[in-house]
Amino acid sequence: MTNRFLVSSLAFVSLLTACTKASEDKEAKVGETRLSPAPTILPLIDGSCSQGVATFDQLDFTLWNGQQLTNSPFQQNWTSTDRMESNLVNQFLYGFQEVYTIKDKCRFTKSLNELLSPDCLEDSNVTSNPRVLRICEGQNFPRNSIEAASLSVAGAFDLVETFLSSLDLESLPDSTSVLVLPDIQFAHSDQKTSVSLTDNAAWVLSERFVGVPTYIVVYPASEDYLESGRPPFWEVPWIVAHEYGHHLFYSLLPDNVRVEYGYLTEWRDSKPFHGNWFVNQAPADAKDQRLMTGINEGVADLLAHYVFGNSSKQITSLSCVFDQRNPASEELNDGQVKSFVYEDGKLSSDPCDFVDFTDVHTIGSVLAYFVDQTMTKRGVTEPQAKGQMLIEMTDRFAQLLADDIKEGGKPGVMIRFVTAVIQISQERWGALNADECQFIDQIFGDVFTKQQTMLEVQGEACEAPLF
Repeated sequence: MTNRFLVSSLAFVSLLTACTKASEDKEAKVGETRLSPAPTILPLIDGSCSQGVATFDQLDFTLWNGQQLTNSPFQQNWTSTDRMESNLVNQFLYGFQEVYTIKDKCRFTKSLNELLSPDCLEDSNVTSNPRVLRICEGQNFPRNSIEAASLSVAGAFDLVETFLSSLDLESLPDSTSVLVLPDIQFAHSDQKTSVSLTDNAAWVLSERFVGVPTYIVVYPASEDYLESGRPPFWEVPWIVAHEYGHHLFYSLLPDNVRVEYGYLTEWRDSKPFHGNWFVNQAPADAKDQRLMTGINEGVADLLAHYVFGNSSKQITSLSCVFDQRNPASEELNDGQVKSFVYEDGKLSSDPCDFVDFTDVHTIGSVLAYFVDQTMTKRGVTEPQAKGQMLIEMTDRFAQLLADDIKEGGKPGVMIRFVTAVIQISQERWGALNADECQFIDQIFGDVFTKQQTMLEVQGEACEAPLF
């Protein structure tokens, strides 16, 4: 197989961990990028190392294993003459500060996308550019310090690299960067009040920082989040692996696919809770771009799930709102089976029951379940074997899209993703059997009928067309 690992230069920013409805209940706040009172970001303990980074394999970092916090040593030597780096991360950045000035009419707006829109945003000002992090040997760092957060993220990357190195890849993707605990504030135009971005992580595709085409950002933890007893996101390796999964996904996309689908169009409607309604009736451009991001979310969830041995315990034990993100779970948060044949969705005041098919993470959770179960039904159970298949399926998906664009066609990203999954499956293990055909129908039903394009690949036991 051929894997294409490229670095993209498209400007694309997305918060790619789960978002939920706001609530006064702390449980509901876990997983959304929050606007909170400014957290305390400790200064570097000692940033004057003249020789740069020392060997880290003797230091401990704190990680969340899904039930309790544990200390674990590094498995590799993270050494450099001037900065933290590894095969996956070329640099850790810290000290970034930015203030967005928001118009008074948007004082009570909670949506990050709305706050950054021209209707709300009055001005922005970078007050401090990021600097490359160096850490001295033999220091003890407070848990919420820049150094401790960086070491925890570095430890998680070490686990991701170990997993990827066990696969049959021609090369690893070009490295990315990590922006640690940025101070990003939203100040109202009267300057009397401000809030900060907290309690999340994201993968960002942007040329914003010179020499940094992509980066993963880990936001600070708010005071009340830490008081809830849950670990900050940088101590949850599953989340770091998930964010890196976005980088891996885009690394596999050829340039013409990035240009065609590289920007997320935000789109909502008054009927967001019906899976097949959304896939069929959303405006075409918004639908394909949003479904592309949903596929990205599903691939990222799967990578994290496989890195940690077919387990998503780390994320699901943080909060009930993450339950449906487990690719091995067949249920959405409201108890319905994961499927785009979803007619009875309704607004729930309980965030643990809330399901919204215009949320890319919901789309991704259904697709991740489809991919994982497709492999399981073929007898593939080992996480390394599933990880290998995930790379091959994603690579095939990217190539199908690239060929469509070259030929001037555009049947839809969902069609192409399902095609890629089934093509790879059939090339490895032969035609689909009746049970597998029924499973596909259970997941997708008639969601493709209005696109007037039938799936090109179908098993001998499946009636034509497949759906």
